[in-house]
Amino acid sequence: MRSGVNGGRWLGRSGLCPGGRRPATGIAGGLDAPCTRARRPRVGAWTSVHAAVLVGILGLAAAGCGSGPGGEGAGGAAEGAAGSRRGDVASETAGARQVIVLLDLSASQTPAMLAEARRFLDELVDRLSFGDRIVLLEVHRSGVRDSVRRWQDTLPRLPDPGYVSSRDRARLQGARDAARSVARVFFDSARAGKALHTDLFATLHIAAEYARDSGGRETILVLLSDMLQSARGIEMEGLRRMPPPGWLEHQREAGLLPELDGACVVVVGADATTADGAAVRDFWLDYFGAAGAHLGREDYRLLAPAVGELGCR
Repeated sequence: MRSGVNGGRWLGRSGLCPGGRRPATGIAGGLDAPCTRARRPRVGAWTSVHAAVLVGILGLAAAGCGSGPGGEGAGGAAEGAAGSRRGDVASETAGARQVIVLLDLSASQTPAMLAEARRFLDELVDRLSFGDRIVLLEVHRSGVRDSVRRWQDTLPRLPDPGYVSSRDRARLQGARDAARSVARVFFDSARAGKALHTDLFATLHIAAEYARDSGGRETILVLLSDMLQSARGIEMEGLRRMPPPGWLEHQREAGLLPELDGACVVVVGADATTADGAAVRDFWLDYFGAAGAHLGREDYRLLAPAVGELGCR
């Protein structure tokens, strides 16, 4: 697996490398550790943001390795040390946000819808601040093991919360520029609008793993999608095959819902102006509520909102 942009990571079919390791890098700190247990990260391998962006884009086709965002537990005394570290991280990231963006690139997404999603994502990246984390997840087609793109990065922290220097601003803008460059790769014409199925259920389970690893950040889950599940025997377009009565309760009792406790959800691109669309909306309102997240009717939208309005209201 090749690294992403300035600490960001391209992920393949299997998610992140075991342990979720990454070196402490800023805007020009070099590449992430390779996907092996024995080798140590190579720092300072590149000298410019543009070179790192190129590596991130070329790493798109690299195969993934290891486990998901949380990595593997070490057990015993290591768990106590990890708990202490988590407390330190939470204090360092107070006020920061984790923004998880699900990108629906299925055939039901028209070119206009994809253009709107891309514009909104650019605006969202421009509003990221010090210590924020961004996660980009291409929506799965059928199950969690199919080949989709994933990428994440954490913006540089502010060394002195009481003072922002010109160097701090430059590092922040460089991180935003790098994230924007990677985000555009998700919309390349070879894949965008081509997928025949949309498995939102599977993708939300992946998103839940990132939400659990927020490091104390507020989690905002943004779905750039028409919200028409088309997999696992469910076909929501035209209400052809909606989940039957009692389905949601059965999923909850069986422990099959994603754990999204406290996440604020925003949907952009879903049409609730028809009876069919309203029925789909009502299903997702119930679904996210059962998963512990907050999705208000005002945040289930066809058009993109002002980025500054994101978050639980």
